[in-house]
Amino acid sequence: MSILKLTSFLTGAAILLGGMSMTASLSEAYALTKTYQEYTFTYTVTDGKAVITGCKGEGENLVIPQTLDGYKVTEIGAKAFAGLGLFSRITIPDGVEVIGERAFCDCSLVSNVVIPDSVTTIKDGAFLNCKSLQIAEIGSGLKNVGMYIFGACPKLYLISVNKDNKYFATSDKMLVSYDKKSLIQYAGNTNSVKIPDYITSVMSGAFFGLTNINEVIIPNSVTNIDSYAFSGCLQLKSIEIPDSVKTIGEACFMNCTGLKTVKLGNSLEKVEKRSFSMCSSLESVSFGEALASIEEEAFYGCASLKEIYVPTSVKSISKNALGTYYDLRTGSNVVYSDFMIRGEKGSVAETYAKNTGLKFLEKGVILGDVTGEGAINALDASVVLSEYAKTSVGEKESFTAAQKLAADYNLDNKINAYDASLILAEYARLSTS
Repeated sequence: MSILKLTSFLTGAAILLGGMSMTASLSEAYALTKTYQEYTFTYTVTDGKAVITGCKGEGENLVIPQTLDGYKVTEIGAKAFAGLGLFSRITIPDGVEVIGERAFCDCSLVSNVVIPDSVTTIKDGAFLNCKSLQIAEIGSGLKNVGMYIFGACPKLYLISVNKDNKYFATSDKMLVSYDKKSLIQYAGNTNSVKIPDYITSVMSGAFFGLTNINEVIIPNSVTNIDSYAFSGCLQLKSIEIPDSVKTIGEACFMNCTGLKTVKLGNSLEKVEKRSFSMCSSLESVSFGEALASIEEEAFYGCASLKEIYVPTSVKSISKNALGTYYDLRTGSNVVYSDFMIRGEKGSVAETYAKNTGLKFLEKGVILGDVTGEGAINALDASVVLSEYAKTSVGEKESFTAAQKLAADYNLDNKINAYDASLILAEYARLSTS
């Protein structure tokens, strides 16, 4: 029997043996449509319950029906209403139990949303990037929430939770856990934020995409900052992680393009994957004394970061953690030619720099300060030029090991006239700044 005939036989047998169950499965997966008021809803039916999967319409007021063709609506599926920007009011009926991922993402005109008591689960980004959203009212039945459910909603100033809810609460207008220890979703209309000192955990996506915030003060009560907590806060200028914080999650500050300075506390042992990746304005990073590992792409694509000191406590630096970015021209990861790692000789930092092709300078050495006066001046350039002139004609080197490190200004393992010119140029810059 040929493969084609065998396949046909097995398929036919499966259908015959499956009987009515096969027919029911096919009908349940089939997309149905129903027009209600000014909108046409697409939905599927599973176990006699309707799941809304899509919608079309242009009305200002979106009213989701309780039933569609007699089927009770219990779930709003992923992206069901995403990008529908014409309605300013939403009515979610009692009976809906689940609001799916990005269900109302990019609904730009919605200013107020009421989550009925029947809803038990709101998934990731359900109301993400609803630019006009100001107030969210949550019912008594909510038990589970995903990340950044109201992320990137810059006008959101109040999340109100029904007092009978046993899992979540409202505190300082924010969504918090019932015991008020975990900040789940920030709400507020100020540029400067002080996290309350009763908060111990900042949960995933709590400040995600809030482009209006330029300052966040984290109290010593906080011990954990979860993944994506501040990702996409484009106006955030600086961040100081207190010593109380023991963990920060993956991509915690990713794509904070306005971030310039970072100070990490002394209890933090690991900088997670992509924690500060794509922070293109980042200029200064200070590590704490307990830091043991810097994970993959932790500071990837930080174009303004020219130098970083890695303490000896660090025993592991993962691939592309420091000094690299993605080059569109080559389609590969490359190093920043002007980036330098400082650290101790023989350290993990030196090994990483060597293996990655980055410049490395021992701690305590001031590039260009050949005379050891603590600052660069014209004499340093003159001394380097004199040393180069002597060695060029075969005379014996006179520089000490420390002077050699300071004289090699461009870190190419050579001391020549170019180093002297760079030192002189830097002295001129410092003198006029």
